[in-house]
Amino acid sequence: MQADTHLLGSRDGYQTFAQSPGVRPDEEGVLTVLNFGQVEASDLNLLNQDPVVHGRLLPSGRYALTRYMPGAPDDAGRPTIELHTIIMDAQVFVAHVRGQLEAFVSDTAIWGSSAFVQGDTIALPGPTAPVTPIPSDYVLFDAWITSSSGNATGIVEGGVAGARAIMHMIAAVDPAEVSAIRWGANVLTTEIDLDICTLLAGRTP
Repeated sequence: MQADTHLLGSRDGYQTFAQSPGVRPDEEGVLTVLNFGQVEASDLNLLNQDPVVHGRLLPSGRYALTRYMPGAPDDAGRPTIELHTIIMDAQVFVAHVRGQLEAFVSDTAIWGSSAFVQGDTIALPGPTAPVTPIPSDYVLFDAWITSSSGNATGIVEGGVAGARAIMHMIAAVDPAEVSAIRWGANVLTTEIDLDICTLLAGRTP
């Protein structure tokens, strides 16, 4: 099973560096919207420690999973971030990715793949087994319902443990609900239209 890729980065302003042929113009437009503010050098070190990632349904109906990776300094010598995005049908995310979500977003072989730079598709793992819900999944799902119904972002405390709890909830929730949940783990800001997330260390809402 192959999925599309999109790479956003900056040399003299953030722009699409590469994308696979299957990425649609409306999808590229959404994927080039930036809301994470000025990047600090300290952020780049944190990106290598714990995955900064968010998932959401695109207006096209496909699912996008984005991981933030350290980029090269831009033309002015400022630190930059690259956004590596994998785009797939929502049903494919449910069947092939979410059952092993924490391992998938942590896999540097996937997110560091040359497919992003070359504008190629990327191979996804085989189908995964369902994940059994645990009590925290129900708590976080209720928090998602509250935040999404109030057009707000629910911020989960707990650092790495909180990020893992969100990803476990995504892996365990009813498949019919997955596409509706806009979630993030260790994100830099709450200005990216998320329903529930944890923040990167040192970042505030």
